[in-house]
Amino acid sequence: MKQFETRFKQVDVLPMVKHYMDALDLFSLFEKYVPAAPDSLADHAESLCMVTTRTFDLTVNSLSSV
Repeated sequence: MKQFETRFKQVDVLPMVKHYMDALDLFSLFEKYVPAAPDSLADHAESLCMVTTRTFDLTVNSLSSV
């Protein structure tokens, strides 16, 4: 009987997060429900998308190191 060799490869989570954020149209949702103040320096929707992406990235990386 043949033995199977198992190989594990770490895959970056960011393409998957971007796919789901695009599918959910998260930027538009943030833009609609979290409006930016007129005098704000950064767009709230863009900032929330960056925070969401970074949160998923940190969560997956911390779980993969366990």
